[in-house]
Amino acid sequence: MLNVRYAKKGVAAFIPHTDILELINRGIKRAGYTVNRSEGFNPHNRVFMTLPTPLGVASESEYVTVDFDEGFDVRGFKERFQTALPPGFTVLSFKESKINPNYAKNIVAAEYLIPGLTKAAIDEIKKGFTLGKRQKDGTVVKKEIGDLIIGGEDNKITLPFGSVSVRIVQFAKEVREAFNLPILLSEIVKLNVFARAADGSLLNADEL
Repeated sequence: MLNVRYAKKGVAAFIPHTDILELINRGIKRAGYTVNRSEGFNPHNRVFMTLPTPLGVASESEYVTVDFDEGFDVRGFKERFQTALPPGFTVLSFKESKINPNYAKNIVAAEYLIPGLTKAAIDEIKKGFTLGKRQKDGTVVKKEIGDLIIGGEDNKITLPFGSVSVRIVQFAKEVREAFNLPILLSEIVKLNVFARAADGSLLNADEL
């Protein structure tokens, strides 16, 4: 298997997650590679992605695992795959592995670049800050996120990502209003994602 880290920026940030899977499969085929397929009544390429980054948010930490067939040769892969991808996608790195690291299941946190966010604001948020989520019936459910902050500094913050997560665009919008910060939602970038190591510390997904 090959674990590939890639970035999506510009127009690519606005492509839905399900469409990205299709684009990756097309890119693999266009680059001349063959992928092992699943078994069963509905066989598909054994291509495994992370959970989706919010639509419109740029990212430097997207991952996909591809189970190439036995004839796969890693030499020249980065260049061949890059030329087969549409504008906005950049292959950053890759590594071979014997097992699927299951990024979708194991990633628990994400570090974001939010220009204009301050360490002082983050410290205040940790003391107590609620986000409101409007339900289908029009009611608003409040969610306390102060104790969910994992880390942060000027222009950067690390938040839960996965089964327990904070909606980053909503977070940036409400923090901007609450603290009168010069945050532009279009400048948010997901920089890194992390899994939980055996000792409880965060492990960069590159190391999975």
